[in-house]
Amino acid sequence: MSGSRRSSRAYGHNASTTILSLLALFISVRGSTQVAAAKPAVVSIPSSDTYLLPSNFEGNSSLKFVDTTSHNAQIDSLLTKAKAAPFISYDQEFLDLLGPNPTPHLVAEQTDLFAYEGGVWYPNRNEVWFSSSPVPPPTHLTVLSLNTNKLRIPNIHPPILSPNGGYYFDGKMYFTSIGNASIAPGVVEIDPNTYQSSYVVNSYFGAPFNGPDDVTWVRRGQNKYMFFTDPAFAESFGFRPESFLPNAIYRFDPQQQSVAAVLSRADILNPNGISISADQSTLYCTDTSPTFPIGPVPGNGIGGSSSGTLGIYQFTLDGQSKPVEKSLVGLARSGIADGVKIDDSKRVWTAEGEGVVVHNAAGKVIGVFNADFFLESAELPSIANFALAGNKLVILAVNRIWVVELGRTLVNPKRFQ
Repeated sequence: MSGSRRSSRAYGHNASTTILSLLALFISVRGSTQVAAAKPAVVSIPSSDTYLLPSNFEGNSSLKFVDTTSHNAQIDSLLTKAKAAPFISYDQEFLDLLGPNPTPHLVAEQTDLFAYEGGVWYPNRNEVWFSSSPVPPPTHLTVLSLNTNKLRIPNIHPPILSPNGGYYFDGKMYFTSIGNASIAPGVVEIDPNTYQSSYVVNSYFGAPFNGPDDVTWVRRGQNKYMFFTDPAFAESFGFRPESFLPNAIYRFDPQQQSVAAVLSRADILNPNGISISADQSTLYCTDTSPTFPIGPVPGNGIGGSSSGTLGIYQFTLDGQSKPVEKSLVGLARSGIADGVKIDDSKRVWTAEGEGVVVHNAAGKVIGVFNADFFLESAELPSIANFALAGNKLVILAVNRIWVVELGRTLVNPKRFQ
């Protein structure tokens, strides 16, 4: 980002104004968190309506499900109500998850696309770390305190060039770095107390990675492993020169001091978000392979000739902590499947065109945090990521941040130790 001044708004508990010199970002903190509505609507749609409609219904994958026209007055009325609702339920499990009075709180808003990727909960200070939109480059990190709803820009040193996806593990923050034409991309470790950073990996036997997108850590017994996705998105958007390596998911093994590709583009053509289940047994990854171009520079299967799938996959980790037994969790109904998180009940949460979509452990879509409500404008990019923070969902709505307190604890901080 340039050093120009950008206006922004954040809503906290104390009336004050904080001037952050880094990036010349001005954040004004107002007297109280803004609440979207006194009693936001939860619209429940029968599960049967998701797979059985009147035979003359009108809808397609370029539209959201709530934009479907069924030509049944009762169903169409329900879908119209759902368009304006923050929460759309397809199952009692989702209603139980929401609790009796779910309320979205708008805690921050800016004029730029500051809240886009990452979505990493740091439980020690109850804060969420996230990165800005990669368009235009470079990206930067911001931290939201869930105790005060205040934002700050961490003074990372050395600075990370275009951070993107991230994960908290064993006392450290890990973020991918997209790099640029002259600086190699990689995965960076950050001490959240000192903000000291250092590269973990940035080379595969002398070949630069394409531009790691997301990262997760797995602990198996006494051993630990770092998995990260490496698609060619940076090349497609013109951030990096032509890719040297095919798209892949890599595993870094600190015990053996080695990095190796463990899933190829034959398994997932354009690997994007990646996450691990709480029991450390199952690896999840999204495939961002649309049939429409997602960048100005076509490359590596991204675009109209893509042979991949806009879906979420899971892999069992075998005795050597390698991913096997691939299975499809689900397809993105609209847009792409980007960020993915797994809660302690093995529900799969993904950021998609419809919003934040929740699958239960069996793969059923049980509900959606509706993008039409949480995004300020349909002209903005889709929601790309979010954070699960204890019993809160933090939605990174591109130029806004929403916090929803839920009726269930989603993640226990002990899983990240």
